[in-house]
Amino acid sequence: TIEDLSYTMPLIDDSKSDNATVMTFDDERSSGEIPWFDYYLSRYNIIRICYAKQCYRTMAVILMIFAIAFGVLISLITHVSGINGNTNSSSHSKLGSSLDDLRKPEEFNTVHFSGPVNKHLANWYRKEGDYWAQDKDVPFFVDIPMVGSYTFLKSWGECLGLTIASNQVREVENTLREESILGVNYVVVDLGTRHGIKHAARLDLVPSGVPDIVISPRFLDTVEILFSNQHKSKFILTLRDPIQRSIATFEYLKNENPEVATLAIEQFAQSRYIENNYVTRLLTGKSTGVLSRKDVDFCKELLRRKAIIGLYEKIEEALKHFELYLGWSPSTSHALNCQARAIADALNDKPSIQIDEASAAYTLIRQQNIHDISLYNYAKNVLVPYQQEVIRRQTRSRSAENGGSISL
Repeated sequence: TIEDLSYTMPLIDDSKSDNATVMTFDDERSSGEIPWFDYYLSRYNIIRICYAKQCYRTMAVILMIFAIAFGVLISLITHVSGINGNTNSSSHSKLGSSLDDLRKPEEFNTVHFSGPVNKHLANWYRKEGDYWAQDKDVPFFVDIPMVGSYTFLKSWGECLGLTIASNQVREVENTLREESILGVNYVVVDLGTRHGIKHAARLDLVPSGVPDIVISPRFLDTVEILFSNQHKSKFILTLRDPIQRSIATFEYLKNENPEVATLAIEQFAQSRYIENNYVTRLLTGKSTGVLSRKDVDFCKELLRRKAIIGLYEKIEEALKHFELYLGWSPSTSHALNCQARAIADALNDKPSIQIDEASAAYTLIRQQNIHDISLYNYAKNVLVPYQQEVIRRQTRSRSAENGGSISL
């Protein structure tokens, strides 16, 4: 039997009394007293469980508690599931459109690549963001003077223990072998000359998988001869303010060249030792002759599409940018301390000569580097910020997909 008390109303509400006086509205109007416990069960639409005319209040309370607990549990599960669903949905949405808010650098439509530059250089951007998974593509760092190349070489060779193919070893052998020099593991090849690059290609340097990275000052020769459609290059370079790079070159030559040692910087800027748009000529292959806007646009599109770029002025940031892209990471305290020392040395290596922008020396150097300045400013203000943000977001997305296994 179920005793229903839902049709009662209290006439006397005395909380100090053990019973409540109620009036019922059944077939006949009557009044009586019931325990307060029964009254509140009825008041809040809770029924007592009765069996064989015995009402089990304790059981009713226990079932009531279980019902409340079960309801709360279901509510919590639903709430958490909703949050996770929204989070996953939001996460997938962000992964799918995480780059939509970034303004992509505009393409130079008049520039068209052909030959090795188009076929042997991999495009830096990959939608999947798995840059380090391109096993057949070997990093190629272009060695531009006075942009911190030694810092990167030391960071990768000495600190991370990578094997480097460069022009540090002048020997020529008929088989590929490695040699340790000052704590850095080198492949015994000479990539500082066209002849040395051809010899390294005959030894299948890149397809062999021996070098972790190729470093050479000869951009077009390296791209054309060493790399191929099957083994492309991940093109990496560092740029520096052309005015400051020229000043650093002047200071270096003053210690190496007796003739330059006697020159003032204004005289150096008018001498045969001053470089004319070095980077633009390096990338276009035009070592002599007049450069035009078309050449600068070619270089800008080349960097926009093919190159991973760092700035010497932010060399620590550049190093992290390159390593994030390549999937390299210092994993030991030795590697971290080693890289910290290399970066500190680079930051302390600043030109002692400062020239005013209104000076004749500044004007002369600027005239010799007008195209390089345009290229540098484009890379600094447009390409580098965009690349860094793209790679950072893609790496975070892949890290989330892999449960945070990718080191940031």
